[in-house]
Amino acid sequence: AVTTCWPTCLRGTPTHRASTLVRFVVREASRQPLAVPRKSWSPFVGRFSHSQCQWFTRSTGTGFTLGERALLNPQGLLPFSHGRMQGRCMANKTWDAIVVGGSAAGLSAAQMLGRSRRKVLVVDSGSPRNRFAAHMHGILGQDGTPPGDLVAKGRRELEQYDVEIQEGNVTSVSDGGKVVAVTIDGEDSHDARALIVATGVTDNLPQVQGLAQRWGVTVLHCPYCHGWEVRDQKFGVLTTMPMSMHQAELVRQWSDDVTVFTAGAGQIDPGVEQRLLARGVKLVAEPVVEIVGDGEAISAVRTADGAEYDIEVVFTGGPMTPNDAFLAELNLDRTDTPVGNFLKVDEFGRTSHERIWAVGNVSNPMANVPLSMSAGTNGGAFANAILVAEDGQIAVEEGTA
Repeated sequence: AVTTCWPTCLRGTPTHRASTLVRFVVREASRQPLAVPRKSWSPFVGRFSHSQCQWFTRSTGTGFTLGERALLNPQGLLPFSHGRMQGRCMANKTWDAIVVGGSAAGLSAAQMLGRSRRKVLVVDSGSPRNRFAAHMHGILGQDGTPPGDLVAKGRRELEQYDVEIQEGNVTSVSDGGKVVAVTIDGEDSHDARALIVATGVTDNLPQVQGLAQRWGVTVLHCPYCHGWEVRDQKFGVLTTMPMSMHQAELVRQWSDDVTVFTAGAGQIDPGVEQRLLARGVKLVAEPVVEIVGDGEAISAVRTADGAEYDIEVVFTGGPMTPNDAFLAELNLDRTDTPVGNFLKVDEFGRTSHERIWAVGNVSNPMANVPLSMSAGTNGGAFANAILVAEDGQIAVEEGTA
C-alpha cells in the first residue's frame, strides 16, 4: 500500500498546507521499502527542497511526523525509518509562482498559471478594494454580481488546477537570485520563481463627517460602476484634487442635477468651469463639513458656513495608496500619476525586477474589474512564458529533457 502523510514541523506545529507535503512510501504492513524513480529524489542533504519532494494534497490519517523520515538512499530506494531528522524542517518552499492578492486580478493570474501546470500559491488578505460595494457592474456576463461571489467562484475554479490558497499578508519580499523570497505574516517563508502582485490600492477618503460609513453605497467614486443605479438622483461631487473636476464633468452624464463642491480642487480651469455652468452644474466654493442623513441614505451636504444642499448621492475620490509596501526593499521603478505614486510596469505588467509582475489596481489605479482581470490574465500568461524559456535553458545546461 502507498501511504501519504502530513509531516509535522520539529517545533511541533502541524503543517496544514499541501505545499509542505512529503511523500512517504512504505508497505503499510511490513514497512519494507519500495523502489521509486530515482529521478524524482535525491539523497538527504540537510533540508528538503521543492524539487526533491513529491507533493500531495490529502492525508490518510496515519499521523506520521517529519521525524519519521523517508529519504532516498544512493541505491534509489525509499527506506522508512524512525527517529528525528538530522536536519531541519524546511520553512522555505519553492513555487513556480506566488500570487499576492486573491481578488479579480490575482485569481485571473493564478488561473492562467494553474492551467499552465505551474505550482502556484495565492496569498490573500481577504480585503479586496470593492468589498464595500454590494454589486459589481460593467462586467459582461457578471453584471450585478456581488464581489464576494465572483471571488468564491474563482476560488472554486482554481481547485481543479491544484492552485493553493493561503490566508495571510505578505510582509516582505527580497531578491534571491533565481527566486524571490516571500515572507508571509512575518515568519512563513516561501521562494518563488515568479511573483505576481495584485494587492490593489487603499482609497484615501476625505475626512468629512458621515462620509466613510456610506462608502460604496451612497458615497461613490466610479460612475461607470455605479452611475446607472443612481441615475437621475441629486448628485454632489466632493472635490479633493484637480482631477476631481474631470469626475464632475463625467457624472453629469447620469444626472442633470449636479452640485460640485470645489474647495478641494484648487484653481479651476476656466474652460472646465465654463462647460460645467453651461450644462447647469452648480458650483459651491465653501468647504464641506458633513454628509447628513439617516443610516446609509443621504439627505443633504452641509458646508462650513452652515448651509445645507439637497443631495442624495455623493461622488468623490482622492489620492490612492498602492498596497505594495512589502516590496520596498527591492527599490522597484515607480511613476507618478494624478492619483499617487505607483509601480512602473510594461505592457505585460512586468516591473523593473525580472521576476515580479504587478497587475490590477496596484499598478493601474483606474482599472475596473474587467481591466484588472485582463491584466491578471496577461501577467500570468507572460510569467509562464518566461518560466518556459527558463526551463528550456535549465534543461540545456543540465543536459536533461
